[in-house]
Amino acid sequence: MSMIQIPARLLCHSAVYKVYSAKNIHGEPEDEPFYSCTLENVRINLERISSQTDSLTKRTVNAKLYYDCKNSSPTDVEFVVPGDTLDGNVCLNSVIEYEGEIFRIVEIKKVYGYELHHIELDLVEDIT
Repeated sequence: MSMIQIPARLLCHSAVYKVYSAKNIHGEPEDEPFYSCTLENVRINLERISSQTDSLTKRTVNAKLYYDCKNSSPTDVEFVVPGDTLDGNVCLNSVIEYEGEIFRIVEIKKVYGYELHHIELDLVEDIT
């Protein structure tokens, strides 16, 4: 099945992708990622959600990032979630930084036609 590429005019965002591996003495990811790159010509859709109880209002932001395999860059990027291996390192955390907010990658969906067409990343706001 042949699929039309995502129109370039919709791929108007850029973001920074970071992968963390090593833990510090507190068991938290190191401050510096072992892999980082700037994603260009991607699409990011934000969804702001508010939930309220009697005493608390909780606001979260979810997002979806679309990476087009022909029009987005870099072309050699490999997305991972915690537990995956990248360059021999086990991923503890992978994040997308976009417009001053940090999102954790929670799911990666690869969409195919005859070949890999695009990748969708489900993101949740990283409140740690």
